[in-house]
Parts: sequence; structure tokens; C-alpha cells
Amino acid sequence: MAIALATCAEVPELDEDGPALVAALAARGVEGIPAVWDAEVDWNRFDLVVVRSAWDYAERRGEFLDWAARLPPRTVLVAHRFRFVIGSRPR
Repeated sequence: MAIALATCAEVPELDEDGPALVAALAARGVEGIPAVWDAEVDWNRFDLVVVRSAWDYAERRGEFLDWAARLPPRTVLVAHRFRFVIGSRPR
């Protein structure tokens, strides 16, 4: 299983907690790969996308939500407080 750990360009290798998360996943046979959410990434290669360090989503909410909507249908998106992000989208 491969998990994308979605992050932003300012911290492409995740924040200070990232290495521990990647190591914990690897210990369970799961590949955790940092991926900048607005970069050219083959999202089809991942089984799961976890929004981890995408600190710029608030300033770029529309772009972020468009990106999330474009993820492959078979890819599961996991995001802490994602309902808040969607609920905050301007109408």
C-alpha cells in the first residue's frame, strides 16, 4: 500500500513530525510518500491521500478543493477537519 502525505511547497518533506510518521508507516509495511498537493504528481499510484502539511490551503481554498475533487475516484482522501475546509468554501 502506498499513501501520499499531502504537503505544501514550503515543507515538501513534511513538517517536524513527518519522519516519525513515515517510519511508523514503514514499520507496518506501508509506504508513506510526501507529495506537494499542487505539484505534478501521479496521484493514481496512491491508495490513500492524507492531508498532512498543506499549510497553504486556507489562502488557496478554491484551488485546494479543486485539487481534492480531481483526485482519482479510487483514491481515498483523509483530512483532519476537512468538513470545515469544505464548509468554509465561499459560495
